[in-house]
Amino acid sequence: MRGIRRDTVVAFGSDAELPADQTAEVVVAILGNARVEGRVLDTVVAVGGDAEVSGNVRGDVVAVWGSVRLRPGATVQGDVVSVGREVVLEPGAQVRGQMHEVALGPLKWTGLSTWLHECVFKLRPLSFRVGWVWPALGVVYLFYVLLLLIFPRGVDACARAVDARPVTTLLVGLLTKMLVPVVGFVLLLTGLGLLILPLILVVVMAAGIFGKVGLLVFLGRRLLGLLGWKTAPLFAAFVAGGAFVTGLYLVPVIGFLTLALTGLWALGAAATALWAGVRQEVRSSQGLPGSLPPASRTDSSSEAGYTAPAPPAGSVGSTSGAASASPLTVSPGNPGLPPGENVVSSLSMPPPVTTAPPVPEAWAFPRAGFWERMAAGLLDLVVVSLLMALVGGPPWGWLVALAYFVGLWTWRGTTLGGVILKLKVVRLDGQPLQFQVALVRALGAIVSMLVVFLGFLWIAWDKDRQAWHDKLAGTVVVRLPQNPPLVCF
Repeated sequence: MRGIRRDTVVAFGSDAELPADQTAEVVVAILGNARVEGRVLDTVVAVGGDAEVSGNVRGDVVAVWGSVRLRPGATVQGDVVSVGREVVLEPGAQVRGQMHEVALGPLKWTGLSTWLHECVFKLRPLSFRVGWVWPALGVVYLFYVLLLLIFPRGVDACARAVDARPVTTLLVGLLTKMLVPVVGFVLLLTGLGLLILPLILVVVMAAGIFGKVGLLVFLGRRLLGLLGWKTAPLFAAFVAGGAFVTGLYLVPVIGFLTLALTGLWALGAAATALWAGVRQEVRSSQGLPGSLPPASRTDSSSEAGYTAPAPPAGSVGSTSGAASASPLTVSPGNPGLPPGENVVSSLSMPPPVTTAPPVPEAWAFPRAGFWERMAAGLLDLVVVSLLMALVGGPPWGWLVALAYFVGLWTWRGTTLGGVILKLKVVRLDGQPLQFQVALVRALGAIVSMLVVFLGFLWIAWDKDRQAWHDKLAGTVVVRLPQNPPLVCF
């Protein structure tokens, strides 16, 4: 036995080294290289790094996502295994056991260990020493450019949201990031998560991508503005912002913080821009399909009628310039009366008062748009999820959800989400929303949901702003001028 005796040599995020004058039972390196010049009585393991042996190992030498290199004079009594890379046996090295090279997929991924060292451990997304991350970054930026070209208004809306409220958008992104897992957990408990949660995740991911492009445009505009270019186009601002963020990604620790911060900021930008769009849609009540100007109504005094004062005694004339509705009593013998008549009817009757029939709510108020209805539906979804959790989820939870919508639609024509966003479900024929119609509409909504939510997406391009279940039940959703009350006393 030579030199110093050590039980184990373990290193995390750095190299595990055993000098030539030392002996150890085990040498383990995680996210680092294992270098053995001395004597190992058992095993040498490197995870996310290379194993390099120039001494004596009685057991096995294993490298996961790394290579194994046996220097001249190295002796390994057991097996030599490399997972993901190769085993290099230099002249003069001996292996008593077997050598194995385990490929990950059709090819050996030689860059994974380098990525772990240069990116993961140094807390940065990019590194010049990791070649494969740059083509991947190019694909991501190409996708961003396509979004910029196809949806320039949406990207510009996100950029303007950050420009108008930079701190607010960051806080909104943080709040959204915190609420999504909570809502998802509640949905999974109620059983709705299997259907709704994938859609929510897709929407959140899409919002984050749109917000990221808008954030890059915002940063690019600020940078170009410092250089004197005050009105930079979208593409030029995007290129400048992308170059700036890419540079930050290369800096250790700062790169990871930039990635996390821009992710939250982008999500908040998309959520803020979406909410601003909903508010704008709510405020614009002119020119929407199915909207008519409010019907003119007659004055209450005209509808009730009135009684004209009696003319002076002895006169038989009628009031001039105004209609009189009161009868006139005259004494017998008054000239001009038929014999035997004591009382005459009113000298002149006013023309009958005609009132326009009431306009149904479906035509008196503007139709609700897609984003308004989706926002109200999301609020109702939270309420229904809590109610379903109280009864233990399916199958009773499904009945609770059905009773929630059918009951509130029948009672007040709206739900809690509709009250907040001033929405109401009404029939096209102007009749009250009865129980059977509400039940048909609720069952039709299930069908709209099962076909990958196509029935709900139909609202976005339908000229009457109807979903499939609206068409099935003969209903529309209108926007009221004020919040409809759920309880009236």
